[in-house]
Amino acid sequence: LARCKDPAAANALLICVHDPDANVARNAIYALEKQDVLPRTCEAVLSCLENGEPSIRAQAARTLGKLKCAPATNALIHYLDDEDIHVVVNAARALGEITAKQAVNPLGRVLASHASQHARAQAAMSLESIADKNARDALSQGLLDRSTMVRIHSIRAMSVALQAKSEMYI
Repeated sequence: LARCKDPAAANALLICVHDPDANVARNAIYALEKQDVLPRTCEAVLSCLENGEPSIRAQAARTLGKLKCAPATNALIHYLDDEDIHVVVNAARALGEITAKQAVNPLGRVLASHASQHARAQAAMSLESIADKNARDALSQGLLDRSTMVRIHSIRAMSVALQAKSEMYI
């Protein structure tokens, strides 16, 4: 169903995102990344962020980013505080893919203080994608991070912004 561009296939996947079996639901959410977006696709995937199963929340966050579902921005910002690291990383990634400028400060907080270096590194990468001038201070703090990986991603983000003459440095 993932490769089929038939609206009927997409409708079937939309039903499956709420399957009681986590594997079925997660795979249906993933398959929706490959579909033409129906008007209710973002809404259906967004509702999956409230699922009790972390793997479903993580996949929903990832898919919302792949689909560039801007209406999911506030919910994704909320899930930067999830207890599951996969949810946090995928929410941060999604905010970067959506290029959600209102996520700059929340991503900056993740970069500055999250316990996981993976979450901090993803926050730096997402700030790079958003390329807002308000991201500059957060990325500067990332240069001082205890993790080499986070420092490298912060350097890269600042370098890309400088080369592109992005809004971050205008």
